[in-house]
Amino acid sequence: MITLRSSGLWIVLAVGLLVGFGFRSVLAQKSAGAGQSAQKLPPDVLPSSLGRIPWPTKSDCCPLNTDEERQAFARSTATAENPKNPASMGLGGMRAYLPIYAEKYVEAGQWLDKEGNLGPRYTQLAMSLGAREMGAGGYREWFIHAKLARDAGVSEDVLEVIRGQKDTKGLSEKDAILIRFGREMVRGPKVSSKTFADAERLFGRRGTLAISFQVARYAGLALGGRAYDVQLEPGQTAPW
Repeated sequence: MITLRSSGLWIVLAVGLLVGFGFRSVLAQKSAGAGQSAQKLPPDVLPSSLGRIPWPTKSDCCPLNTDEERQAFARSTATAENPKNPASMGLGGMRAYLPIYAEKYVEAGQWLDKEGNLGPRYTQLAMSLGAREMGAGGYREWFIHAKLARDAGVSEDVLEVIRGQKDTKGLSEKDAILIRFGREMVRGPKVSSKTFADAERLFGRRGTLAISFQVARYAGLALGGRAYDVQLEPGQTAPW
């Protein structure tokens, strides 16, 4: 079993659940320039990033000027889209402003994805649910993880229940409980005792923890999207 190299990674993950930005490569689109020129943006959103802050540079991200910080920045931006490309850097490039944090957050998140005892299907279901429950801020993560959920075997019917915030009647018990658990996390003052007990019965202690942290992680990404008013990619339309 993979183990976290230091207890500090748990702290990173916990913080990331609330305010983290998911680091990911954003593939350039051939028509990005034309699409962005036609896209009406809020006055404080930059066309070069489709967010409120520009692409990070080493001077922005490495105030400590240490080898560790500079190397982390280089690694964090190695697969990011060229900032000279007129396409969105999305949520990914933003976290590179904090390069050491960015690396540790990614490592902790990858550990949770692999070792959370949910498997790819329920992991992607929880991620998609967390993004959807946060409304407009979750658009970008919804597009990414709904596709990955399909690839992992989640049916369109289940995704439509999440997207449309519909009743879970007719779904499998595990799908229905996971969705109910996530909805209660985000919408209510707490998860009900019955829903919690059902989740632990169906997913176990470790799996229920993983559901909690994945929903919170992607709800946190949506909050980040709200803070920086991150726009959809050219050609995308709001899914709800």
